[in-house]
Amino acid sequence: MQGCPAARRDRARTSKGMPMASQARPAKTIGILTSGGDCSGLNAAIRAVVCRAIECHGWRVLGIRQGTMGLLRRPVEFEELGLRIVTTNILRMGGTILGTTNKGDPFAFPMSDGSVRDRSDEVIAGYRELGLDALIGIGGDGSFSSAFPRRSTTMSAPPRTRSASNPPSPSPPRRSTGCSRRRQVTTG
Repeated sequence: MQGCPAARRDRARTSKGMPMASQARPAKTIGILTSGGDCSGLNAAIRAVVCRAIECHGWRVLGIRQGTMGLLRRPVEFEELGLRIVTTNILRMGGTILGTTNKGDPFAFPMSDGSVRDRSDEVIAGYRELGLDALIGIGGDGSFSSAFPRRSTTMSAPPRTRSASNPPSPSPPRRSTGCSRRRQVTTG
C-alpha cells in the first residue's frame, strides 16, 4: 500500500483540511474473467488485478466463472474475489481459479440444433446484472478476436504467450509491456 499512488493520493489533504479518504466517493465494481485454454500465469494475473483493485482503489472485484459462459448463464456464475481468496497459494496452482472455456463465441454461438445464434446481448445483460463498471478479460488472440470483437468498450488484455495449444518455441518469447492488446468494443 505504501507504493500505491492511489493510497498516497488518499492521504493528501483537500483545501478544507479534510482527508480525501473520508469524503464519500462511489466504489467501482469490476469483473474479471479468463478465456481460452489454460496456461501458466492466469492465476498470477487474477491475483495482481484483485490486489491492485482492492488495496489501491477500494474497488469490489467479481470473478466470472467459466469465461463468457458464466455471463451467459442465469443466474450469472460469479464469486466475489477478496484478498483472502487470492493469496500466494493460487500462484502455485495450475490453470485458473475461475475456470475457462475455449468454446462458444457469443457472436456465433453454436446451438444444440446445429444452428448458430448471436448471444452477445445476453453477455451484456449479465454484465449489467452484476452492475459492473468494467470487465477485464485475460486470454489470448482467439479470445479477443471471437469474444470481444464487435462491441465498443475499451479492453486491455495482458499478453499470453504460452498455452497447451501453443507450446514454447525454440526462440525466446517476445518481450511485451503488458498492454499489447487493446480493443475498442461497444456495449450499447
